Amino acid sequence: MDKVKIISRLKSQEMTAKEFINYCRNILISIKEILPKETTIASWDDESNKLYSFQNSLSDFNEHNLDKILIFNKKEDVFKNFDSNDKELRIDSRSWIGFSTLIYFKSNPKNEESEISISIVQGAFEKNQTALINIEFSDTFLNMATKEVFINLLKVIEQTNDLLYAVVISNEFRRKVKISGQNLWIGYITYFKDKRKKVFQIP
Repeated sequence: MDKVKIISRLKSQEMTAKEFINYCRNILISIKEILPKETTIASWDDESNKLYSFQNSLSDFNEHNLDKILIFNKKEDVFKNFDSNDKELRIDSRSWIGFSTLIYFKSNPKNEESEISISIVQGAFEKNQTALINIEFSDTFLNMATKEVFINLLKVIEQTNDLLYAVVISNEFRRKVKISGQNLWIGYITYFKDKRKKVFQIP
């Protein structure tokens, strides 16, 4: 089955690790509201080498679970702290490239498959760093999904007030419309933020 995904680009804004986690939590709560109530949210826990499922209320999606939420290399990545000699990740740390996370939405926590996976990158303190929200879907989800679901997901991303561009596109569609060196695509639904906020849809 042709894979469909949402690709977006955001306006980058500087954040601490704690601010990034709060930013992500708000996005996840909004997405969860448009999915079945039994949907759980999980991330990969390197320490236990398995998925960690967050509480339904996301009360544990906080700075106390930095290692379960943020993707980083403990041996190589360095962060900016109040103490300039401290390069470790703290709740008030800042990152020159931004923070990133990968979150899974599962309708059944016992299933290996996740219906939705969402990647968020945001918060860099250096200019011209990439900020994005990309969402991928399982075949099972795509068999049930409607156009309204994708539109509602785009609305969630738009609510961050950082959305510059988003597209709902499949691998096959992307191959057909891609031009060498091109970073943006026209898809089934395409959103560009400008003075008139244009949205294009292909029936």
